[in-house]
Amino acid sequence: MDLEVKQAATYCDEEEEDMADKKKKRLFHVALTSSDSPYNRWQCRIMYYWYKQFREKAGSEMGGFTRILHSGKPDDLMDEIPTAVVEELPPGMDQVKI
Repeated sequence: MDLEVKQAATYCDEEEEDMADKKKKRLFHVALTSSDSPYNRWQCRIMYYWYKQFREKAGSEMGGFTRILHSGKPDDLMDEIPTAVVEELPPGMDQVKI
């Protein structure tokens, strides 16, 4: 397991344990796919901000949060947002054929 993925998983596990102590119910885990484009990075920061705001509300069912960065390389948001870095798919692999 890559170091970045392991760090994100460890952070998320600890975060979910803390949240599970608040209430013994299944919590939602937010998984967000992301590229390294400036606009997409901005969107991720906004989404993570609002996730944290709702997670702190009484009765919240928000568990962990993981940004899945498919650029294949770490970026500077990894210190701010729990992130797993994955390799980008080869061209055409993300197309659905019916």
